[in-house]
Amino acid sequence: THEAISLALNIPHHSVNMKVARCGGGYGLKLTKINLPSVACSLAAYLLRQPVRMVTTIEETMEATGKRCDIYAQYEASVNQVGQIQSMTVNLYEDKGSSNNDPVIGGFTLPAIPNIYDSSTWKVSGYNVRTNKASSAWARAPGTLEGIAITEHIMEHIAKEVNLDPTTVRLNNTEPGKYPIADMINQVKTKADYNNRLAAVNTFNSKNAWKKRGISVLPMRFPLPYFGNYNAMVSVYRNDATVALVHGGIEIGQGLNTKAVQACAKELVIPLKYISVKPSNNLTAPNNAFTGATVTSESVVLGVIKACTVLNQRLQPVRDKLTNPTWEEVITQAYADNVDLNASAMMSPLDNVSEYSVFGVAVTEVEIDVLTGEHKVIRVDLLEDAGQALSPLIDIGQCEGAFIMGLGCFTSEELQYDPQTGQLKTNRTWNYKVPGAKDIPIDFRVYLLKNSSNPLGVLRSKAVGEPPLCLALSVLSAIRYAVQSARTDMGLPDKWIPGFYSPLTAEK
Repeated sequence: THEAISLALNIPHHSVNMKVARCGGGYGLKLTKINLPSVACSLAAYLLRQPVRMVTTIEETMEATGKRCDIYAQYEASVNQVGQIQSMTVNLYEDKGSSNNDPVIGGFTLPAIPNIYDSSTWKVSGYNVRTNKASSAWARAPGTLEGIAITEHIMEHIAKEVNLDPTTVRLNNTEPGKYPIADMINQVKTKADYNNRLAAVNTFNSKNAWKKRGISVLPMRFPLPYFGNYNAMVSVYRNDATVALVHGGIEIGQGLNTKAVQACAKELVIPLKYISVKPSNNLTAPNNAFTGATVTSESVVLGVIKACTVLNQRLQPVRDKLTNPTWEEVITQAYADNVDLNASAMMSPLDNVSEYSVFGVAVTEVEIDVLTGEHKVIRVDLLEDAGQALSPLIDIGQCEGAFIMGLGCFTSEELQYDPQTGQLKTNRTWNYKVPGAKDIPIDFRVYLLKNSSNPLGVLRSKAVGEPPLCLALSVLSAIRYAVQSARTDMGLPDKWIPGFYSPLTAEK
């Protein structure tokens, strides 16, 4: 946004002052589409030479900004009797809208297509397609969600064709020992009492014609690279030894500030109450990478750790000449000795971090009303690999929120466009249905994988902001299971259901 305003107004970057306090939840569309109102508002202020505040309606926002890109996939696969893919060709077509903003095919979708499987015999190609709609935008797990969805759709199709359990087919297509998925599937099946519940689902379906249930198991591998620079600055005040912290990330409900404070408290060995986080700005965090792609929290934490390390190195001589000093005594003496109590640092991909994968498995059970098309999610058991979690409660909350966002994407949030003009017609909550309180799973259980670690990440943790969203795909599989039972009761062939695409609204 800083750069966009500078370029649009044709003024130097140093003439643009930005300060961003914590915001409400904002997953997706915030990275680039915020430039539209920001530049317009800045231009008005620049020309009028006075402060300007701009507020857009939800209808204006929905129509002007593109949405998660649609991807159409064509595939052809040859498999053996146990569902192992012998060869497969997949062609992907991404709807970019009117311009090629926020691309996902090359950077996100293609790397996600293999998921947990051996893709050595697969040939996957991707193409961008221009349409008359507003240009698409990055939204939580952009491209990665679509890539995993395509592959899991194919696995379900194969399982139906060879008449095997989908989990068996999935495991038959993995490289044994390469990923911890088999163990995670066993763990979550045990926690979810899967075998007994599967039998109960089948019993329920045999006794009910107009209500049907389905249950599914879905695994996920989310490739996660580091990118960009993230700044952090830590200042200590001499009178009361409290600490002010500012960093280049934006708190949007993902718990970034909490994790930054925890890291600072750990490194300086002080209570959390001593630390305050100030709004981010482009003076202390110039050239900072955007807040997105789920690695911002980790990256900022590493920046904070590096800044605190600088402070500790400066304070060590002071500690050495005092006897068992308190933190306050150390800071008082450091100030008297003219020690610099302000330290800045920057995290970059050149630090001791590397790309890694996040794994997860979900067991989801649903019930559908055959007459109305309505559904409810009875129970979800979600197992997420968070490494050594920086803040377990925050990470569990992220898993819950991401999964619910995925529920909306796959079951209710339908986008409808004017076929002639490309204008969005579902532009408000009256006709664009986001999840409500009763859409939340009746029984929702989230587990973090125990005894997990990540030597490639910050403090051996793993990011959790985006990956759990992909596990909401399990809802599609569970609904398909229920619909298949209803079709069988009606005397229809027990075959793969074509055209079973999300969002699976009640009307569909």
